[in-house]
Amino acid sequence: MKSDTVLIFAGEKTCHVAVNGRAGQREMEIAIGAESSPDLIADKIVGAMQKLGAAGVPSILALPSEWCLAARIATDGLPRKNRRQPMVYRLENKFPVAAEDLAIDFFPEDPTGFALGIAVETRYVLPLAAALESHGVMIQNICPAALLALQIQLARDTAASVDAILWGDVNHLEVFILHEGRPSHWYVLARDAADLNMHLDLHAARLQRPLRVSCSHVDSAVLESLSNHALVSVAHVDQRTIREVAAGALEKGTRIEIDLLRDGLATGDPLHAVRKPLLWAATSAGILVLAIIACICWRAGRYNRLAADYEMRQAEIFRRVLPGRSLPASVKSRLVSEERGLTGVSGNASDLPVRPSAIGLLHDVLMALPMESRYRVRELRLGEGRIYIEGDARSHGEADAVAAALRQNPGFQIDAPQTDQAVDKTVNFAINGTVAAPPKRAKSPAGDSRTGEP
Repeated sequence: MKSDTVLIFAGEKTCHVAVNGRAGQREMEIAIGAESSPDLIADKIVGAMQKLGAAGVPSILALPSEWCLAARIATDGLPRKNRRQPMVYRLENKFPVAAEDLAIDFFPEDPTGFALGIAVETRYVLPLAAALESHGVMIQNICPAALLALQIQLARDTAASVDAILWGDVNHLEVFILHEGRPSHWYVLARDAADLNMHLDLHAARLQRPLRVSCSHVDSAVLESLSNHALVSVAHVDQRTIREVAAGALEKGTRIEIDLLRDGLATGDPLHAVRKPLLWAATSAGILVLAIIACICWRAGRYNRLAADYEMRQAEIFRRVLPGRSLPASVKSRLVSEERGLTGVSGNASDLPVRPSAIGLLHDVLMALPMESRYRVRELRLGEGRIYIEGDARSHGEADAVAAALRQNPGFQIDAPQTDQAVDKTVNFAINGTVAAPPKRAKSPAGDSRTGEP
């Protein structure tokens, strides 16, 4: 089982690689020669990660305190938004190095209006970070090892009741002054009791009471000096080193408060921290798309087989119904056409349009014209179920009499005549009408009308 995170402790003479795995936390020390190049150091670190079963795992680069700078700045008068750059300018005034040569991050400002800024010169870290990236190591955070340990220590309930945390290292002492459980000052001091007491006295005077101090991995001489100090109360003592406590950052879900992977140390790849999950997501999406395509192809093949089966059935029906004929391109269309033809020849007579006989219609019109009136029919047109009569009468009343006589036939629907007065005082008239269709012949209850078969 691979570790979720790798912790790389950088150093001048040695580097340490710590991982969490199924076998618990493991660590490997790497010796570094004075003339070792960053590429050689990165190669050794990658080899150690492979031996620990953590090759390709995202890593946290933990820096030694000697490489780092810390100072406290006031945040009063700064804008509410876009505060970082003005804070960087204020912090730059505290250091003998230009801000362009630093990677800087800040702890959240405390209620008193101050913030602790942490910085590192990029010339110390950038060669190693670039070499690790070129060897395939994905660095997701850069943080001082002492601040990693402090973050884990502050997460404990015991840390909330102290005013300072003191850590001993091989060549120096780490001193963190706390304000309401948050770091307000960070000092890296020589292993000198007098220097340590001076810094503690300064903060005890500000609080106007003795400091409660937690000591970790501090030698007996320093502990004895603190015990005899009137303004110091030793509240907790243990022998865990900074590296041992900082390894708690390997626990899943730990959020690193100070991250110096910014400014001059920022990676050229803005997605470096999520590139592996994105690759997995893209791979999963590709597999899903392939699965969908395969499903669509399978369904298309199934539909093609069904279509071929139906076409084969249609062809069999066509050969059975119309033997001897060549198979057309569209069997269905040909069968529908043949069905319509058969229906028109031998099918339902009631479905066929019934047209009146022209001779019979002429007879009916002539018989409907009035015999007692005097008028002249100049034109008579019959067709498509319509009647048109044009003629002359002696008066408008006689023209109306002609239309009224035609209406006596129940099969005629006659419109009012159109009349006008001619020069010779005769009346020209035009009569339009329609012929009602005769009733459809009822279907014989005995069956087919042609054969009489039931």
